[in-house]
Amino acid sequence: MTNKIIKFIQTSIKNEIDGLSENLQDWVNIHLIEPRLIDLIIDLDTNRKGQFWLITDNIGVNDSSYRVVFDEKTNEFGLECTLDDKREWFMGIYGNFSDTIKSM
Repeated sequence: MTNKIIKFIQTSIKNEIDGLSENLQDWVNIHLIEPRLIDLIIDLDTNRKGQFWLITDNIGVNDSSYRVVFDEKTNEFGLECTLDDKREWFMGIYGNFSDTIKSM
């Protein structure tokens, strides 16, 4: 199942990246990583966590406050934000890959 999910993620990115502006394409190309599972807080009051696929990561150059994740339960992309207290929070689903990148 893992390989199917990774293939789906990679195909989605490949099919949608050309629809992004050049500066967003450049950002994606340098921040894109091999998808890996991470645990994110989905409820800030209880610190309840869920599992998501991390798609982009910070590299120390032109980083965003957000990282792109994929939710295999909905087959959609969303955003993560690391809070000031270092908790990694799932902000929600933003739709397909390009819509998620544009919402950043």
